[in-house]
Amino acid sequence: MAVAKEDEKKGLNQHKISLEEKQKKALDGLAESFQAREKVLIATEGLRSESINCSDTKEHKTIQPESSEISLDTPGGKSSMLGPSVMLNDQTLEKLSDMKLQGMAETFRLQMEDAVMTSLSFDERFGLLVDAEWARRKSNQLSRLIKSAKLGIPDAALENVEYHADRHLDKTQITRLGTCNYIEEKRNIIILGAAGAGKSYLSCAFGVADCRNFYTVKYIRLPELLNDMALAHSNGTHQKLMRQYKKVSLLILDEWLLTPLSQDEARDLLEIIEARHTHSSTIFSSQFAPEDWHLKIGEGPLADVIRDRIIHNSYTITISGKESMRKIKGITEENK
Repeated sequence: MAVAKEDEKKGLNQHKISLEEKQKKALDGLAESFQAREKVLIATEGLRSESINCSDTKEHKTIQPESSEISLDTPGGKSSMLGPSVMLNDQTLEKLSDMKLQGMAETFRLQMEDAVMTSLSFDERFGLLVDAEWARRKSNQLSRLIKSAKLGIPDAALENVEYHADRHLDKTQITRLGTCNYIEEKRNIIILGAAGAGKSYLSCAFGVADCRNFYTVKYIRLPELLNDMALAHSNGTHQKLMRQYKKVSLLILDEWLLTPLSQDEARDLLEIIEARHTHSSTIFSSQFAPEDWHLKIGEGPLADVIRDRIIHNSYTITISGKESMRKIKGITEENK
């Protein structure tokens, strides 16, 4: 098994290296294309200048330069002149679009419209094109990660967490966990608090932070997860569902142990916890402290094993507060 995993890992690394080499060759080819285009423009302009300045004063003969411009009939009947620079630029934009390099295409178009850009070197302008494409792709990747996470509060953010004195939140701890080091450590987070304390918001804020660091995230309420597991048993997709929950970097289980579990549900839950133990991270959002989980899981070895897999490998955040955050953020009597 270990050899197979090592071979699989080597295969993935070789595939990654191959993709990186292809991307590098593509960018190198694009750079060479841009350099060739610049050389063509310089050569064309040079020929035009030589042709215009070339004259024989003794015989009073003037050599008319051959026009490097192309006349195009417009719908209004008038002709317009397009120089080689414009045509090459249009071809470049079309090729960038065909290669789905929209970020580079848009930035190149802006460069053509901005006279200040002509003062930059080729390397500087090309670097700006690559930066724009990289930023566009990273932005699209982040959007896809947040969408696929199906967060209950997709606009939650750690920077918007409210640290009221009565909530007793440790800002240093939350900031540290926001760096996603706990995911690299394969550790968990337990978020405890009463109804309305803000557990779901904080859980989703951690999820968004992890997406920003390009980790895969999955948010689901525990009752929904148990329903999915029961359905998977009935239609033969149990193993497929297990693989999905196992491979995600961060699994957020909201409403953890809100209601008592049946024996079958407890076994399914143990299977997921065991599959993710020391392999990936999970956030447990619950109204009940770990010492009370026996009341929901049931007495016996199942409860002991589940608790043992979680509590000894988790950071704990307890949210206090005299008022429900839903009440504080909700409609007041004055505004009804």
